[in-house]
Amino acid sequence: HAQHRLRALHPRHRGGRGLPRRALVVGGRVAEGMRLARQRRQRFDDRSLGMNARVNLDTHKTLRGPRGGIILMKKDVENPFGLKDLKGNLRMMSNLLDMAVFPGTQGGPLEHVIAAKAVAFGEILSDDYTTYIKQVQLNAQAMSKAFVAKDYQIISGGTDNHLMLIDLRNKNITGKKAQETLDKAHITLNKNAVPFDDKSPFVTSGIRVGVPAITTRGMKEADMQTVVDLIDRVLMNIDDEQTINAVKEEVKAFMKQFPLYPEL
Repeated sequence: HAQHRLRALHPRHRGGRGLPRRALVVGGRVAEGMRLARQRRQRFDDRSLGMNARVNLDTHKTLRGPRGGIILMKKDVENPFGLKDLKGNLRMMSNLLDMAVFPGTQGGPLEHVIAAKAVAFGEILSDDYTTYIKQVQLNAQAMSKAFVAKDYQIISGGTDNHLMLIDLRNKNITGKKAQETLDKAHITLNKNAVPFDDKSPFVTSGIRVGVPAITTRGMKEADMQTVVDLIDRVLMNIDDEQTINAVKEEVKAFMKQFPLYPEL
């Protein structure tokens, strides 16, 4: 495991005290696991965090909050780097993290973003969020199967979370070309490098596709086939402007049944 190899590089990191666990894109499922454990009066099983003292999560993607992040600590510890304050006292890790965020990298506290994070955290506590995050995984697996059926090469062969990385080299399409052409058809995704990519990071050989946004709009498993069919038609006719424009109109018509704000 990469974490074990990293710990072995320096004695200060033994036990994982200096190694953060990156749980960015799957924060929604982590949060839901903690919520359900609390409901059942169970202690959240933190063995998934290993020996790590810190966990980094972003507050967008599956959490559906504002662009930003949070840093969680299981237990405050003395920093393993030997850094001391002006009085010669060993600084705690929480102190180093606070200083790294502000004034280190964050220009100032943004109250509107803080408020938006609070709203997102409140939503996590609702049953609606449970329904949403479970549907995210169902939709992702349905989409993955639909892509595989059309001979798209999904890295790892499928997905257990909310997204999938697709290697397009067997389709002779670059990630950049796929992203830009799908944009014309009102289908948004992004280019992404794949393992052993032979193209530059500005071009790439793959695309990354996720389902939280369309799940929030109300789509279910059956709709994933429609989405994949539309993507495939564009990619298989990538220089055909007539097909691209036709798909764009189909996308607009299809999305009318999934309004952004149905309550309005």
